[in-house]
Amino acid sequence: MKKLKYSLIFSPLVAIVIFGAATVFADNLPNITTACEQNNGAFYGFNDGFSHRKKCVGDDRRVVLIGQQGLKGDPGLPGSQGPAGSPGPQGLQGLQGASGVTGAGNIAFIFDDRANRDTLWVLTNDKKVWVWNSPWQHYANGGLDVPIDTSSILQWQPLGFLDKSGNAWFYNGSNWVNEGHP
Repeated sequence: MKKLKYSLIFSPLVAIVIFGAATVFADNLPNITTACEQNNGAFYGFNDGFSHRKKCVGDDRRVVLIGQQGLKGDPGLPGSQGPAGSPGPQGLQGLQGASGVTGAGNIAFIFDDRANRDTLWVLTNDKKVWVWNSPWQHYANGGLDVPIDTSSILQWQPLGFLDKSGNAWFYNGSNWVNEGHP
């Protein structure tokens, strides 16, 4: 009974001393980086700096990696660029633009050439070309009147215009020619 009493007192004390010594001297212990586990559960270490074993032996053992994490390595080289992705979905319809000119009466376009010829040119909504050099006159009895509806014209000058399809039209002296677009 006396032995049991002393063992109950000294066993925890011995455990505390061993644990404390292991903690103090832990930096001096070898760092085991690899260990082998046998089928019966026993471990033995190697690659620890002093062991004569260099690898696990036999088929009944397996490698267990233990130890500290190393430093972070350098980043690798960038990979090659991947293939182009497929086109994305069509975007949403844009906002409606500002209202066009209003209150211009029958005038669709105006071209000011007064700096060169002292003339002012007008294309009216009914496809007619007018020239002003006091008073207004329908030009050359309709020779420059355009062959398409003025609502299909984006830009106009007396001898050429651009339609909404991107076609360039030119007057060749006797009639309008659709030269298409590049």
